[in-house]
Amino acid sequence: MENNNLIWKSSVQKAFYGLLAYTLLSGILYTIIDMVADQPLPIIISILALVGYIYYFLGVKGMKASAVGSVMEKGAASLYTGTLLALIGAVVDVVPLMGWIATIIKVIGFFIMMSGFNNLRKVATNPLAAKGAKQLWIMMILTIVALILGLIPVLGDIVVLLISIATAILTFLGWKNFSNSEL
Repeated sequence: MENNNLIWKSSVQKAFYGLLAYTLLSGILYTIIDMVADQPLPIIISILALVGYIYYFLGVKGMKASAVGSVMEKGAASLYTGTLLALIGAVVDVVPLMGWIATIIKVIGFFIMMSGFNNLRKVATNPLAAKGAKQLWIMMILTIVALILGLIPVLGDIVVLLISIATAILTFLGWKNFSNSEL
C-alpha cells in the first residue's frame, strides 16, 4: 500500500504539471504568440502543448494503476478513459475534415472525466483527494455553464470571462489538493 501511495503522489504531480503546461502553452502563450508571430511559432507552441497533455495523460494513467484495489479505482479508471478519449480527439482534430468527429470524441471524454471526478469526490477517504475531486468536478460543471452562457451576445462574454477565471482557480486548487493527497 505504501508503494501505491508513492506512485499515486508521483502520478498526481505529473498530471498536475502536465495540465499546467498544457494550459499555459495552449491557452495563454499560444494566444499571445499568435497575435504577434508568423505561422511556424504557434504551430510549435501547439505541439509543445500536446506534449504537456501527454504528460498529463501519463500522470492520470499512473493514478489509475496505483488506485487498483482501492475505493478510488472506479473514479481513477473513468478519469483515465476520459483523458484518453480527449487525447485521441486532439490527434483526430489534426486530420483535415475530421474536426466534427474529434469534437464528439472530446465531448464524450469530457463527460467521462466529469463522471470520474464525481465518483472520486464521493468515495475518496483522504480529505484532500475528496476536496480536490470536488473542486475539479465543480470546475467541469462551470465549464458547461460557460459554454451555454457564451451563446448570449455581449453579456455572455463577460460572464464567460468571470467563469473562466473561476475555473482556472478551481483547476489549480483541485490538482494542488490532489497532489498533496494520498490514496
